[in-house]
Amino acid sequence: MQKNIKKILLIVLIGVLLIPMIQKIIGFAETEDLDGYFVETKNPELSWDKWIDGTYQTNVNQFTEENIGLRNILVRLHNQISYSIFNEANAAGVVIGKNNILFEKGYIDAYFGRDFIGKDSINNKADKLQFINECLNNEGVKLLVVFAPGKASFFPESIPEKYKSDTLSITNHEYWLKACKDRGIPFIDLNSLFPLIKDTATYPLYPEYGIHWSFYGMALGMDSILNYSSKMLGKECRHLKWNKIEIPDTLRKPDYDIAKGMNLLWQLGYKKMPYPVFEFNNNDSLYHPKVISIADSYYWQVISAGINRRVFDMGGFWFYYKDAYTNDGYKKVKDIKVVEELEKQDIVLLMATEATLHKFAFGFIEDVYEKYKNKIDKEKTASNKEQEVNKIIRSILDSEQWKKSIEKKAKEKNVTFEEMLKLDAEYMYSQQNK
Repeated sequence: MQKNIKKILLIVLIGVLLIPMIQKIIGFAETEDLDGYFVETKNPELSWDKWIDGTYQTNVNQFTEENIGLRNILVRLHNQISYSIFNEANAAGVVIGKNNILFEKGYIDAYFGRDFIGKDSINNKADKLQFINECLNNEGVKLLVVFAPGKASFFPESIPEKYKSDTLSITNHEYWLKACKDRGIPFIDLNSLFPLIKDTATYPLYPEYGIHWSFYGMALGMDSILNYSSKMLGKECRHLKWNKIEIPDTLRKPDYDIAKGMNLLWQLGYKKMPYPVFEFNNNDSLYHPKVISIADSYYWQVISAGINRRVFDMGGFWFYYKDAYTNDGYKKVKDIKVVEELEKQDIVLLMATEATLHKFAFGFIEDVYEKYKNKIDKEKTASNKEQEVNKIIRSILDSEQWKKSIEKKAKEKNVTFEEMLKLDAEYMYSQQNK
């Protein structure tokens, strides 16, 4: 009897072990794709060198593991056990906080100042940004810096103890505020505002399981930005209005984005979230400002809500100063005449949340600073050349002999005296400045 039981158990065990292989062959159960970014391992090609150094065997093992049947279900099951039993997240950078709040570690590090890039570095960037601000103002363009809210600053009480510091050191957000104030660079500080209105706001400003502000929080933030824009431009801009707020049973993007990346077997229980239904005022008497926004992922909700298109005259959204989304379609920022485009706008808006302030403004400051310096240097060179050429022209006109020589050349070349005069003066300038 015991032998029969052992045989049955062995057969069952072998059967269980063969299930993934059978599923892979006949596909009897469809599995949902995993969320997140993955580098797919390709089926390796066999070669003598790869066999000898062992890379072929390693790659075959990795390829087999990634393509085994029911893998996605098994991964989700493993992640669910880690979360439900051990309160751990098998997702890069995800921190499970108190009160069912999920964080990304980068926000916690930024809140405690662990990613502070230093006063000298920020002062250097701020000096360049002040220069850019002056250049834009000379062209009638306003610069506006927006410090978007961060989840760690909003929910500091939910940060797990092991991620806390005994004291708060200086943060990038704190020092950027000082740098902008000292230099008169216009800014809006939503990162400080949101915690102040957390307890009085009608609806949640942050979701439990999302990294970005709620749709309602974004609406309040953009309302502040639009009001500030009207003051900067001295014109009444189009407003952002809503008389209706939908509270559906399901969460909309991106209110579940952190939890989605955890790849759990079952969806987490969540509180319903509010979604304002915007009424865009198309009154032609209200100003429709042209705006280019250089921002991180917090700005995607502004795009998806239609605000950048319906309230602003969308100059473009330059995502991390790399990818440009405009009315004319998608481009790479490196393929755009940046200064020329900036000077067509009413406002150039720079936005970053606390977790991305260590790389603010994503290369924009350094690149545009150099472009403006080069532009000014060229203008100075052109101005100096014009002054020197005019000096030479006056010298020629003061000499009768020289004037006769120019008149003779003009006749020989069949051009006017004025044309020949300028050509000779420019030639002499070039010879003097070789």
